Amino acid sequence: MNNQPIFETLESEIEEVQSSLLAATTDLTNPLGELVRAQIKNSQPLIYGALALAVSKPQTTPVEDNELYRKRILLASALEMLHIALNVHRLLVNAAIQELQVGGENSLDRSFIGSTILAGDYCFSRAAQMAAKTDHPRVLATFSLALQTVSEELLREQFKPSNVYDETRQLLNSGAQAAALLVGLSEKQQQEAAAFSQEVAQQWALRRQTINDGGLASAPASRPTAKSTLATASFPPYWQALQQWLKRQQTNVHFPATTHGQYR
Repeated sequence: MNNQPIFETLESEIEEVQSSLLAATTDLTNPLGELVRAQIKNSQPLIYGALALAVSKPQTTPVEDNELYRKRILLASALEMLHIALNVHRLLVNAAIQELQVGGENSLDRSFIGSTILAGDYCFSRAAQMAAKTDHPRVLATFSLALQTVSEELLREQFKPSNVYDETRQLLNSGAQAAALLVGLSEKQQQEAAAFSQEVAQQWALRRQTINDGGLASAPASRPTAKSTLATASFPPYWQALQQWLKRQQTNVHFPATTHGQYR
């Protein structure tokens, strides 16, 4: 089976999500706009949006409905904008932690604090608006729960740094669930999508470790993944295309270091 046309379609949709994210910054004046656009750039590749696009892609319909396409792009963009919002707020948290580590006394620049808070809140707001425009109550509920869960866990991590929270798995899982609900997948298919999201998380964690180790073979990730009920060869075409796309990102991504938690 020739997957190249499917791969190219997925890439085109991911580019559409990228354009949607950048378009969402047009209302922001500098320095807020520059701050958010920098985080959009740092968020490459858009793995959350890509997973949502792959899971929600109709597998049996030759021609996709324009309205469904619009909602798929909105959901993928919402997930990525949520991730960007978390990263913007994390800038402030990490700066405060670093200040404490060097013995500083609340000397963070007030303009930096204000800009970071405003930019992060703006991204959270836009993410929620995008999710709401899917006009699907269960999708919005899943998105809202993801925001609540990730926020609570990251806050808990600040009080107990030894408990490192893997937000990548949570966001990928929530994205797969929301995407499956958006297109009305069966309960079994929803479970398969959730399992697939964890395989993607594992694959991405190993690639991240390989990149950070300078291309050396990485050790297995510390946390086991849920096993999929599907064999890789039987994955729907767009799921296979996503795996192919992830492999191509290995040489095109840089992972910034963080004080706590993970950027991806």
